[in-house]
Amino acid sequence: MIIHGDFDLGQAISENELSNILMVSKTPIREAFIWLSYNENLVNIIPRSGTFVFSVTDEDINDLIKMRVILEQGAIREAMEKNANNVIVELSNILSKSAKINAERDTQAYLKLDHDFHYVFVKYADNKYISQAHLLISARLLAIRYRLDFTAEYITSSNRDMPLFWIC
Repeated sequence: MIIHGDFDLGQAISENELSNILMVSKTPIREAFIWLSYNENLVNIIPRSGTFVFSVTDEDINDLIKMRVILEQGAIREAMEKNANNVIVELSNILSKSAKINAERDTQAYLKLDHDFHYVFVKYADNKYISQAHLLISARLLAIRYRLDFTAEYITSSNRDMPLFWIC
């Protein structure tokens, strides 16, 4: 719900409202808030004030992007050293799906495919610390990206450039 933009960045989230919407007691909601706060950085729990969807500044976005680049550069090196064949097979599969997304102009499918593309390197780096660091930033990055307005031209150019990324 947070990642897909059902809540605004910085918005207060009520345990009672979510409990009613999801038809569960408050306990799993509270546990989910704790998980989302400590493991995915998607909410901020402020004692006696409430739980809020994370908010970002331009500096936060720049820092997240820099962290992603640094992390993925290392993941690419590790993945290609350890599992180059698997990386190439998965990237080829993703690339073949990109043509369909170009034709359909499906933003949701584009975002998932783009996430899958970048995750291939993390997955095949086969390093639990790279995976944990990726988890720490990926949910926030996805939530931010779901709030952007991707034009059909952007999706087409991004998918067209995808092979260049992994060839380099």
